Amino acid sequence: MFCGYKAPGCDKPQPGHDSDPLPPTARVAGKRVAIGGDFLETSNKGGFIVDKTLTCKALLESPDRVVRICLPWGFGKSFNLSVIAQFFNTVTAKDCLSDTENPDLNAALERRRKLFCGSLLEQHHPEFVERHFATIPAIQIDFKVSFGKSLGSFYASLASAIYSAATFWVNAYAVPELLKGRARAKYEALEDTYSTMRTYLRKENDSQWEARGGLAYGLFSDLSEFLVAQHGSKYIILVDEYDQPLKAALGQTWQADADDAYLGMLMEMFKGNDHLAKGLLVGVHEFKLSDRESGLNSAKELSLTTGRYRGGKAGADDIGDESPGPLAALFAFTREDLAELTKRTREVSKRTRCYSQEHIMEVIETWCGGYDFGFPTKRYNPLSVLKFLEALANGDIIEAAAATYWVDTGNVASIAQLARDHCEEILRLAPRLLHDYRTGAEDSSIRVAGQDGKAECVLPSGDFQRVNIGRTIYPSSCTDLCSTDELATLLLHLGYLTMRPGNGLHIPNGEMNAMWRMAVANFLFAANSAAACSSFPTMVIEQLDEGDITGITELMKDVTRALPKVNKKSYQEMSYADMFRVGLDLVLGRNPAVTITSEPETSSGKANVVIMLTPRNRRRLVVIIEMKRIKEADAKTRAGARAKAKELASAALEQITERGYAQRHEGFSLRLDIGMAVGKYNVVQSYGRWWIWSTDKAHPHGKPKWIRSTPLFERREGKMEASFGGDDGKAEADAWGAVLPYLGNF
Repeated sequence: MFCGYKAPGCDKPQPGHDSDPLPPTARVAGKRVAIGGDFLETSNKGGFIVDKTLTCKALLESPDRVVRICLPWGFGKSFNLSVIAQFFNTVTAKDCLSDTENPDLNAALERRRKLFCGSLLEQHHPEFVERHFATIPAIQIDFKVSFGKSLGSFYASLASAIYSAATFWVNAYAVPELLKGRARAKYEALEDTYSTMRTYLRKENDSQWEARGGLAYGLFSDLSEFLVAQHGSKYIILVDEYDQPLKAALGQTWQADADDAYLGMLMEMFKGNDHLAKGLLVGVHEFKLSDRESGLNSAKELSLTTGRYRGGKAGADDIGDESPGPLAALFAFTREDLAELTKRTREVSKRTRCYSQEHIMEVIETWCGGYDFGFPTKRYNPLSVLKFLEALANGDIIEAAAATYWVDTGNVASIAQLARDHCEEILRLAPRLLHDYRTGAEDSSIRVAGQDGKAECVLPSGDFQRVNIGRTIYPSSCTDLCSTDELATLLLHLGYLTMRPGNGLHIPNGEMNAMWRMAVANFLFAANSAAACSSFPTMVIEQLDEGDITGITELMKDVTRALPKVNKKSYQEMSYADMFRVGLDLVLGRNPAVTITSEPETSSGKANVVIMLTPRNRRRLVVIIEMKRIKEADAKTRAGARAKAKELASAALEQITERGYAQRHEGFSLRLDIGMAVGKYNVVQSYGRWWIWSTDKAHPHGKPKWIRSTPLFERREGKMEASFGGDDGKAEADAWGAVLPYLGNF
């Protein structure tokens, strides 16, 4: 069986979510699959199933009465809820094949039991299945349609979600003969409230709903009383997209009233409810569910940041102490799930058998894996895994199957949109993240501090950036983020980043790396810029091999022209160098003959960027680039900035030799030093000097050394020159054109 999550009604958008992407669907060897859907429907359609039945036991035996799980969209949360509901829910008339007055409940029970026949739960815990199967009513509440343009419409959406949950049970006991004793009166009360709610939902306008804010809980209360009377036991509450109502109210003038109503409802459902056996809430974002030591403060939280912080205020020693637990371990895909999926796909699809299972799994590991939830083994993005296997089964070569499927997470903007709206914050994060991913650095350049800000995580080089990840921060729109901390929090919860042991933020996998690269490439390079030309990478390499610095200066020009919106007063020399290194990596980094690096700090300093070229059948070349920023005080006019740029670029060129930056690169055939000045008015000035590694004829033993030489490129006063005079910012590059042609495959 293949993993299938088929959501009812997924072929059409839900109310209030017209702009949301539809749940992705796939067809592998004739098997329809989808993320974010229903276990029963997928099973009935013969879909392949990744076995998540152990979640039933993990939830019921959890030491916590209420659990909240926050993971990115598409990680199988809704599917797991449907598995739990199908296992525990009592059999009713809805399970029967006919609508007769005498439904065959025993036959329905056997049909449901077959869903779990041979499952991991039955194989390993048959006594649990025997004791608990179809014995506990489950109330399923889905808040995905919760929205509101006013407080009244917000109340109506909450009522609609509870109404949908009650619909299942009202219809399940529409046959009077199924009702037990005093449950008849409770059912009549429920049906009466249900009918009243239906009338209100059809006819009431927004202003009328403002006076009916408590109706939703009234309906839930009647449903609760009925289930206890009918079944004589406690029930389970499963809440999908619990964070949607809180997101909908953010930034509204009526947010306080909406939050009070929603959090009050959750409190009554989960905290003060004697009939509750277990509660499970799932969503993407970690909103605060308690206030002033009240509210739903008893909920156990499991998320991408679990295993990093204990509940309450954390200190430096608290980070990384807590394990997410067995329930969270059953969300997303594990390596065992992946092995079963690839095995079954190869069995039913001839096209995939040209690749070994190990090869397929290795590509998926690189492209879709890398998520760390605090467990010894990492997790895989289910949506991307399914789409990858679909493409492979449909005949795509394995390299083409590794595409960017996870473009959007729910109704949240993609990384490209976030980059557009938060240039400065993205540019603080992106160079470090991309560099760490490209080099495979274990020590992240971006570390998460403790919630009290006291945790210090210093890399051996001391070169790192610290961010504070929040639990409650979520912007009312992608333009409301106001700090790098908030952006990092959002990116982590959405799944664009992951946090590994040691609290380092990393790009998790190849797909997310491709998205980061595309976002930064679209930011740095306009469609009409020189760097956007498909021949530009080859041209730059050939120029550098001849000592020509015009192409590399043109690249720096594109970087500076893309930054007018950034506060350049806070942009230091190192910041320009970081972005320049990202630009180099985007343009040249995929060429196996090119290595781009930042050097470790020494007592004499370090060069900003080093490029090592080892082209086939050519001499090895090292390019050492030292960069200086034109300060605001020296750039009061454009002419003044240009004059100062020449002075600084010349000083940067001399600094490479004076401080011995080239000593660690002795033995290369050729060396090209480049001194570069950048700053206000987008001025770029470069000077270059060419060296060869040759025998020192003046030395008695012919010891080799760096000797200045004349390159093929014309020299001017002993050094090469290239410059970009700058503009006033009005000629800003259109950073949102098409993705660069030569960056199509990441």
